[in-house]
Amino acid sequence: MALTAAQRIAARTVTRILGFPDTWDQTMWMRRGGHGTYDASAIIGGDCSPSRWEDCGTTACAAGHIVAAAVELGAPEVEQAARPTCLIDDTAGRLLRLTARQQEWLFDAGRSRDEVVSALSAVVVDGHMDRVSDA
Repeated sequence: MALTAAQRIAARTVTRILGFPDTWDQTMWMRRGGHGTYDASAIIGGDCSPSRWEDCGTTACAAGHIVAAAVELGAPEVEQAARPTCLIDDTAGRLLRLTARQQEWLFDAGRSRDEVVSALSAVVVDGHMDRVSDA
């Protein structure tokens, strides 16, 4: 059975976070050149390769990596997911079809890398994050 768009994006996000650990920072949605941003348009249309991010010191939390993974995969859903707001967390939540509670849990600044990877892996395997929605 083919993976859904959310499953493909979650799988690529796990690969990005584990393969390029210096690009992950759960305390900021995205930081590039010393400046933080909450705007998904800073990711959409840019060079989202994790090796490029590593080279230039760009970091992002799980939400930023989800949006970047979608861009990297050429997911057509990314442009639509960035509307009506272009906030990184809202865009990432729509891409993975997360509930507000799941989004709040996954994107919490105190969430560990292991927790993020485990939750995203649940999306890849199960197609959703239900098993962590009440965590």
